[in-house]
Amino acid sequence: MLHITETGTGPAVLFLHGLPSPVDQMDALGATLEGRRVLVATMPGYAGTAPAPGQQGVAAIEAMLLAALDTRGIEELDVVGYSMGAYRAVSLALSGRVRVGALVLLGPLVGLTAAEAEGMRGFATGLRAGADFTGVLAKRFLSKARAEAPELARSVETWLGLAPAAVLIEELEDLAAAPSLLARVPELDLPITLRVGAEDVATPSAHAEDIAARARDAVLEIVPGVGHALLVEDFDETARSVARGLARARRLRPRAPEVSRGR
Repeated sequence: MLHITETGTGPAVLFLHGLPSPVDQMDALGATLEGRRVLVATMPGYAGTAPAPGQQGVAAIEAMLLAALDTRGIEELDVVGYSMGAYRAVSLALSGRVRVGALVLLGPLVGLTAAEAEGMRGFATGLRAGADFTGVLAKRFLSKARAEAPELARSVETWLGLAPAAVLIEELEDLAAAPSLLARVPELDLPITLRVGAEDVATPSAHAEDIAARARDAVLEIVPGVGHALLVEDFDETARSVARGLARARRLRPRAPEVSRGR
């Protein structure tokens, strides 16, 4: 099931990993922050957690996240989402169930084109059939130069084993059917920081550009020579970008206590 680790104190920030991507990247990113209550979510089935068959979809995971935040008494937070985690982050902010002060979206998407959705379904079909995807993830997640580095490419290829195939299949199929949130981005009255690699094939920079064009308050960073795996190819600068984005958060001002006026 969904698992959340928590460290530090201060304003809460939730980290949401991608599909698939290592949870420890989010842990490492959270560790670069000071003065923060850092929450890192592990989706069901990842990093040895128990899968939740039939509950790996966006809506079900969001309900789990909201329940976990409610249990912790968190009503206001910032959210950092990578790839599929960016979709979850935006959906969470739009839910109205928790106040989000800032979003930082890395290699983001908030909806798929028809061709991309079909590609997701095809990938899921291939996983179900036990197809050999050797070499596919490295080419989709890394820049061209780094995809040709054997050791790095092999490391990224292991990401397909981060969760059972059944979990990835359910997530891929649900994402392919998920509604686009792009038209709802203008509803978000909060600062959004978007960072994407110029050589990102998995979530091309056009996705981030579309979000930025519709957002009320957006900073868009397109990183030359970097692919989808920002936290592999560009960790230090991405960590600094996350810190800058979180510093822009709008905090809910506490209401002044009412003063009793006697006669």
